[in-house]
Amino acid sequence: TLDEQGKKHLKFRFRGPDIQDKSIFGQRDEYFISFWTDDYKLHLGDRIYSLSPLTENYLYGRGLEASLNIDDNLTVGAYHLGTRWLKPGIYETASYIDYSFNDSYQLGLNYLRKTENAESTDIISFEGQLKPFEDTELELEYALGPGHSKDDNAYLTRLYGRASLLTYYLKLIRAGPDYPGYYTNLDYVSAGVAVPIDKH
Repeated sequence: TLDEQGKKHLKFRFRGPDIQDKSIFGQRDEYFISFWTDDYKLHLGDRIYSLSPLTENYLYGRGLEASLNIDDNLTVGAYHLGTRWLKPGIYETASYIDYSFNDSYQLGLNYLRKTENAESTDIISFEGQLKPFEDTELELEYALGPGHSKDDNAYLTRLYGRASLLTYYLKLIRAGPDYPGYYTNLDYVSAGVAVPIDKH
């Protein structure tokens, strides 16, 4: 932290050269600097960039990201990156806006432009995080690809809950065969239930 109140944060790493091929313990070179407060965040350099589960959930690259908390409810942000080692490379430009009505209801709008093999595709997604009941959380996302059919779109549902001694979850993902986001041509269902045998 840069102040006695602990509100101004600085994080950086400057590591080189690249020794990935020297041994099994070799590390990649990495360079980044991040600065953030309660009101805004700035990042320049290498790291994992994410937008949303359906658009871009995990991509390592070199880029620039900024976000601004306009007030306690509204946040806007954007990033641009290029991958470092993928051949051919991937370039992404993303922006988002999130609004929290209260602790139980949050909505988000995401935009992603992804360029690969000299071709660009645009994705828009809508997100919602809800708490319809006590001890129940629901996450929803619907993404629209560049086409006009369901094969270009994707949706995701996550449900987590607890009732008495029982905890449970349900996860659904469907991505059309032409959807260009993080998942492609996927139908995924996962569910689980946990019951404690005793307090230990």
